[in-house]
Amino acid sequence: MGEGTVILRTKLQPPALRDSWISRSVWDERENRGNGYRIITVVAPAGSGKTTVLVQHMLHEGKHGPASWLTLDEQDNDLRRFWRYMIHSLLPYLPSGSENRLLSLLVPYSDQAIYSFLDSFITEMHGISLSINVVLDDYHWITHQEIHDSLNYWIEHMSDSVKVFIASRTELPLKGLGKWLLSGRLQRIGAQELAFNEEEANSLCQHTLGRSLSPEKLNTLVQRTEGWAAGLQLALIALRQNEAAGMPDSDAFSQSNRHMSDYLSHEVMRGLDKHLRQFLLETSVMRRFHADICAAVTELPECDDMLEVLKARGLFLIPLDHQELWHRYHHMFGDFLSSLLKQQNPERWIDLNRRASQVYAREGWHEEAIDYALLAEDYEMAAALVDQHMMELIKKGEFDLLQLWLNRFPEGTRLPDRLLFVKIFVYSLRGKHDQARDLLEQLEAGMYGRPIVERQLEWLSRLFFVKANLAFNSRQFDEWFQFAQTIEHRLPEDPIFFNFNYNNREPFVRNTPFGLQGVLTDTTAQVGTRIVSILESHGWEDSLMCQYVMQAMAEGYYEKNEMDACVLWLDRLLEGRRYKDVPGLFIPIRLTMARLKRKEGNRHSARAIVLDTLNAMQAREDILWCSALRAFLVELDLRDGELSKAEAGFQELNLTSQRISLEHSLEIMTWARLLIHQQRTDQAQAMLAALRIQAEEAGSINITASVIVLQAHAEYTRGNVNSAALFLQEVLSLVMPYRYKRTFMDEGNWLYQLLQELNTTGNTVKTAPLKDYITELMDEIRQEKLADLDLLDPFGTYGLTPQETQVLILLHRGDTNQSIADELGLTVGTVKVYLNRIYSKLGVSSRVQAVLKTFPGSEIERSR
Repeated sequence: MGEGTVILRTKLQPPALRDSWISRSVWDERENRGNGYRIITVVAPAGSGKTTVLVQHMLHEGKHGPASWLTLDEQDNDLRRFWRYMIHSLLPYLPSGSENRLLSLLVPYSDQAIYSFLDSFITEMHGISLSINVVLDDYHWITHQEIHDSLNYWIEHMSDSVKVFIASRTELPLKGLGKWLLSGRLQRIGAQELAFNEEEANSLCQHTLGRSLSPEKLNTLVQRTEGWAAGLQLALIALRQNEAAGMPDSDAFSQSNRHMSDYLSHEVMRGLDKHLRQFLLETSVMRRFHADICAAVTELPECDDMLEVLKARGLFLIPLDHQELWHRYHHMFGDFLSSLLKQQNPERWIDLNRRASQVYAREGWHEEAIDYALLAEDYEMAAALVDQHMMELIKKGEFDLLQLWLNRFPEGTRLPDRLLFVKIFVYSLRGKHDQARDLLEQLEAGMYGRPIVERQLEWLSRLFFVKANLAFNSRQFDEWFQFAQTIEHRLPEDPIFFNFNYNNREPFVRNTPFGLQGVLTDTTAQVGTRIVSILESHGWEDSLMCQYVMQAMAEGYYEKNEMDACVLWLDRLLEGRRYKDVPGLFIPIRLTMARLKRKEGNRHSARAIVLDTLNAMQAREDILWCSALRAFLVELDLRDGELSKAEAGFQELNLTSQRISLEHSLEIMTWARLLIHQQRTDQAQAMLAALRIQAEEAGSINITASVIVLQAHAEYTRGNVNSAALFLQEVLSLVMPYRYKRTFMDEGNWLYQLLQELNTTGNTVKTAPLKDYITELMDEIRQEKLADLDLLDPFGTYGLTPQETQVLILLHRGDTNQSIADELGLTVGTVKVYLNRIYSKLGVSSRVQAVLKTFPGSEIERSR
């Protein structure tokens, strides 16, 4: 396989300067001072020398520190691909292990995921101990607004030890430019600053011609090219090739320098021999090449010698590495050559692109091979290459690039069915449900009414997949149910469809789009059950699609407090044991098991499950999941009243610079919960309000509900019972149609008391269904004896620790000191110590008095 299988290293290296480069500086002197510019933009037309001055500044002035380099192209209009290359460009300077940590954060596909990644990237950059220059060349290729926005965010929050240089033919659409300019952080270099003066032009003449021009000719040349670097070079090349060494006609120089390219290039081409001209034209179809690639694509002889001649003549051949093996033509010159070839010999232009596609594919450079096939209009070859490369892109989350390729097939081109189904899936994943349905209808219109043959069995597996995804993402299930009735044949294997990994970040599957953001209704339960039934009947019970549906069902039933159903689905998952290899399943399954253990009152087992899972993720160096697991441990500590332990655990999360985002909803809510316990409720409310807005915009019922419950908790903690009751009524109204239970039941006694408050305030609860829902919740809490402490101490006045509470529970059960010691793994002496503490806090002197005082409905309790 070639070097370009994943990363093209030539994009990460600055072009090597030609021997004839002219030393010149275009930078404001302030840039060299300690309080200098942090963002430098170089914006000018093609051929203005942008890349050259950047290379000189970074590599040949010797005093600006280390630099990363990234040359961009059209394929980088994919958000994740763009940042993946940014990571690789900076790898030599990033802390050890950064690559794995950051690349894992890039995979999740959602609007908020990228900012979680950016925050981590920024944190890693702060770990660089030296000043560094970050160069982005050819930024004009980037047109996607989401990339502009993400780069703007990255620059805005970057350390002052980082300088960012951006070169582009067009003005940069970054929102922060005005702000950076006003604050003195931005320097702008334009065409005027890049223009050659007469002294610099004379040095160029000496390098190119071996002599100076007369002052009159030099002045004429500079004036009529306006100092444009490419115009000067082309004119001098033409002069060198002209035996008379005379200046070009004045009419030519009277043209705007933006229109000189064609004329001067023709002059250059006319002065070349036939073989060299043919080599230039035929190799111009390739964006990067070396001698062997040139020979394989063009089948021309002596390609090594031809490249040496081009170097000697300075014909806009740019080395891409310091060994000068890889080259490209200057973009302006290469575009001219390619256009000329296409105009003079279109059949040869198409044939060379087709051959380039074949050669690059053999080397393993699939992305370039696909581009060449599309340019050659060989759509069958292009489709085959996209199909071959598609799984890698999907795994990396590069759906933008995949969609870009699929959209480049002309309308009316018959794509292979598999690619069309992937296109429908991408539409569905990105919320473009109408486009997905339209394309799906077109596909189905050509299928039904024909006998089921082997090829159409593949159709069935793809139809099943895309229809299920579209139903879950759009929440429209009627059509899917009708389709499900027609599935009577086996579903052949297609890993792209049935083994797509839906979850790369969420600790609970119900928070993903395929988990319906936590909403398990009778309808969605039927859909989930039916999907699993169909997949199992066709031998696909171990597919990721089936596994994720089962986990979503388990989590949904836990929320509805239907524990038998929850355990049933978990048991079915654990039978296959595939979940251990997929963190997106492994983490949610383990956390659901921990919640079940805690509900049973077995807090030690709950914590042990999470710790074991954390150890497994640490062994994999998977920081993405470790963060969520640590947050869950802190939440367990807080729910158990272990504030000091929670505070210590929170320090390991390193959330001080954490951006509020849905991708870190568990961590953010745990942080807010900690702040509430610390009586820092204003800060908690500010964080929760920001998270709630995002959850509501994303339609995430589950996260929205959890956030509002914490908002109620914050108000209750600071004594604003009425305000807390209003928050609680709001969230109850939100989730009443879905019969949420555990979101409330897992909170503890404060919420039960608030439910009582809400239930007795009369007019605040206006609807009978809401009153019935509250009564239903309170009944289930009482039946479960919520967390035991809630019934023993419903108002939280005794201040018992979790361990003391467990001892008191066993006193109520009538256990002796020895049996209590056996139950809790303590010594009898330790049990006696706990008992003395309990008596002291309760103000009693015996176990009977302790039981009587804390027994629900006792005289003391009723007197309050």
